[in-house]
Amino acid sequence: IFAVSMAIVIAALFGLGMLRTGNNFSEQFFEANAFMKRFEKHGYMEGYRLAQNRTGTGMTFQILVESNEPEGIKNPDIVRRMDKLAKYVSAQPDIRRVLSIVDLLKTLKRSFDKKDKSSNELPSTREEIAQYLFFYELGGNTADIDRLVDPERKNAVMLAFARSDDVALGKRMMQGIDRES
Repeated sequence: IFAVSMAIVIAALFGLGMLRTGNNFSEQFFEANAFMKRFEKHGYMEGYRLAQNRTGTGMTFQILVESNEPEGIKNPDIVRRMDKLAKYVSAQPDIRRVLSIVDLLKTLKRSFDKKDKSSNELPSTREEIAQYLFFYELGGNTADIDRLVDPERKNAVMLAFARSDDVALGKRMMQGIDRES
């Protein structure tokens, strides 16, 4: 009985090492399903894969940036660090796009720059950032800013749109963001 029990435990431990968890919809529904594989042979899955790759139908990561100071999002150092983090996240292979207040500030600076309309620079002072945000808010539609920054301008959110909905991607992203921030 003892030998049989040990054999079962060893087999279970061996199988446990091969266990993979996740919730990748396309992998579970399409790739692991023999019935759906027949559709793939005839090209029916091509549209799904095209939509998934082009639109980033996977997860959306919301990365919270806390400044711990009133109007802290207007601090040029915080904005530069957000830009650095956004570049890191954008460089990840499964990330399609990153959106944050940094993008809005770059666009505003570019639109007001008389010399170089192709510039991708950030405003360099707190006052310059405050003026760009104030000017944008004068337009009356603050919904864009309100989605990315809290009303006190103390915290901001960075949105990263992924191509995949795999849980393992989420874990890798969180670990990488923790290292970079």
